Formats: sequence, structure tokens, C-alpha cells
Amino acid sequence: MGEHHSRKFGFFEPRELEDLERKRDELRVQLHLGKEELKARWDELETKWFRLKDEVERTEQASGQSLEDLKTNVVKLAHEMREGYENIKKAL
Repeated sequence: MGEHHSRKFGFFEPRELEDLERKRDELRVQLHLGKEELKARWDELETKWFRLKDEVERTEQASGQSLEDLKTNVVKLAHEMREGYENIKKAL
């Protein structure tokens, strides 16, 4: 392996090139894991959104829950979604 690399990248020592390749592979893994983590966070926020939407619809029909409680939950979720979106944007 070192022989092949030394012809292509003669300005690198074989160990340096292997080290760079190992770091590249580690970064690929970290990027993949990061994407999975961000996707999981977004899925969590989306699940909360649909749950809250259903709750609002049920509440409108039954009028059992305080509208102030609903408003608080909606504002909290909107904040979480905005924060999640910004975190995802920064991570990409």
C-alpha cells in the first residue's frame, strides 16, 4: 500500500498519508453519525408537532383544556423547532 501511495503522493511519507486517510475515514464516520443525530432530533420535534396539533384539534372539539395552556405549549414547541432548525443549519 505504501509503495502505491508514494508514487502518487511522493511529497508525503507513507505513514503521513496513512494517517491522513485514517483521519478522513474517522471524519466520514463522525459526519454520518452527526447526520443521524440531527435527523433523530428533527424527527423528535416533528413528532411533538403532530402530537400538539392533534391535541389542539381535540381541545377545539371538546373545549376541555385551557387555551392558555395550549398557547404556552405551542409557543414552547415553536421555540424548540426554531432552535432545532438553527442547530441543524449550523451543523451542516
